[in-house]
Amino acid sequence: MKGLKVLIAGLLAVLFVFGAAASAGAGSFGSDANKMLAETRAATAKYQQVERAEDDGYVWVNCVPGMGNHYVNFELVETPGHDHKQPEVLVYEEMKNGKMKLAAVEFLGGAEEAPELYGQTFDDGPFGPGSYALHVWIWKHNKDGMFAEYNSAVSCK
Repeated sequence: MKGLKVLIAGLLAVLFVFGAAASAGAGSFGSDANKMLAETRAATAKYQQVERAEDDGYVWVNCVPGMGNHYVNFELVETPGHDHKQPEVLVYEEMKNGKMKLAAVEFLGGAEEAPELYGQTFDDGPFGPGSYALHVWIWKHNKDGMFAEYNSAVSCK
C-alpha cells in the first residue's frame, strides 16, 4: 500500500509539472532547453537595471505595443549565430514610476533558414525576408507562452 501511495504521489507530481508548463504556454521541452533558459536568466539578471544594459552596449531603439521597449546591442546583431547567454535585444516594460523593468530577451538576426534556440524555431523578423527573431519572456509571465512574440500585459507609455 505504501508503494502505491508513493507511485501515485510521483505521478501527480509529474502531471503537476507538465500541467504547469502547459498552462504557462511553455509546452514541454527537454532538460537541455530548461538548462539553457536558466543560464539565460542568470546571464541577464544584471540587466534588471537598464543602466547596466546601456553600459554593455545596448541602446534604446523603440517601444512596440504588446512587446515593450527594445534595447539592441548592434554588435551582437552583427555577430553570426546566437549565444543564449548574450541576447541581441533586451525588452523592458516601463513601470508607472517611469523605471524600466526587464521583461524578455530577444534573439535577432539574419539567416537563410529560420534558426532554432531552446528547441524553438525563430519567427519571421522585423526586417523582411531572411530576418528572424525569437522572444523569450523569462522575466515577465506571458499568458500566450514563454516564446510568444507579443505579451498583452506589456504596453508602451
